[in-house]
Amino acid sequence: MIPIKVKEESAMNHYSVIEKHLKIITKKGKTKYSYYDLERWVQKITKDEFDLKSLITAKPEKLSYIKNLVEDNPDYKLDGKDKGKRESDYEHGKYFECIYAKFSSSSDTHFSTYDYNALKLIEDLNLKVCPYCNRNFITNTERTSKQGNPSIIRTAQLDHFYPKSEYPYLALSFYNLIPVCPSCNKNKHVYEMGISPYEMKSSDDHLIFDYGFDGSVGKYKVKVSYKSEKFETNEKVLGLEALYKVHDDYCDDLILRIKIYNESYNDDLQGFFRKLDGNRSENNLSESDVKRLILGNYFEEDDLQKHPLSKLTKDIFQKYG
Repeated sequence: MIPIKVKEESAMNHYSVIEKHLKIITKKGKTKYSYYDLERWVQKITKDEFDLKSLITAKPEKLSYIKNLVEDNPDYKLDGKDKGKRESDYEHGKYFECIYAKFSSSSDTHFSTYDYNALKLIEDLNLKVCPYCNRNFITNTERTSKQGNPSIIRTAQLDHFYPKSEYPYLALSFYNLIPVCPSCNKNKHVYEMGISPYEMKSSDDHLIFDYGFDGSVGKYKVKVSYKSEKFETNEKVLGLEALYKVHDDYCDDLILRIKIYNESYNDDLQGFFRKLDGNRSENNLSESDVKRLILGNYFEEDDLQKHPLSKLTKDIFQKYG
């Protein structure tokens, strides 16, 4: 798992669009619940500690607090016994899920007019790979219909870190929405994990890969050398160690590249590229560029979101480079 770096205003922008949407459909009388109905419901289930804005923009540690606060509220009932009753928690929760479904659909006419929906949220985060596994690209693609109309298709799916089926009041919360690959979304399903990518400061705080000899099989294997207590649950739910066992060949190649790398080779490569560029100093390769060229991947913490297996590359290079 790798961290998701996000600007604080992203959550505020997310809330602003949802607020605008709810207030517009309230004004048009095209909604089961008005913005103010939902505001009162959030205040009720959180015992007046949160309103709609603070719920939707709540950071990960606050989301955990809200979840526990609501679950400990004896007046909150989501068992479906009051299904069909407008004032019930069940129906309010279902309405939150309904608004999320509109937000998640690229064809919804309401959110498309705001130029913001799930597809735009994922684009704005500038994530190229799945933050859960760091194995698969999640970049958007383009498709042309039979009528010749172009459209953008997202390959990422939005996982609710706290499942919306169990915590529907968090269905729209910005920091509860994690863009992930379809494989991880399927593996995660409705299971809960210990730490969110939005909480992580550094990938090394929670997971470190290694590549070493496994006597039981008589060959070198990828293994997890460190897991934080919080990350234990994540690893079990996603099955990361098992998934990474298929990348032994990648590590064999990586170790070979690391052996090739030395200061002399670095100088030779920089000299070669200077000749290609006519010795223009502005195009000189940095030491980091040369390392990336040799390793065939990104390896620095700030670049992990750019390419699959960058976390594995970083950990192996840190140990053997």
